[in-house]
Amino acid sequence: MEDNVFYKLGLKNCNEVKNIVFADTKKAAISYFAALLHLKEEELLAIYTIS
Repeated sequence: MEDNVFYKLGLKNCNEVKNIVFADTKKAAISYFAALLHLKEEELLAIYTIS
C-alpha cells in the first residue's frame, strides 16, 4: 500500500497553483519544490504554501 499524496505549491495569499508533485511525505515535496526553484527550504516556505 503506497502513501503517496499530491502536494500543491502556491503563492501565499493567492489561489493559483504553481506546481503539483506526487510525493511520499510533505518534507519530500518541500525539498523537491525548493530544488526546482533554486531556493532554500526556509525561503520557499516564506513565499509559498504547500498543501
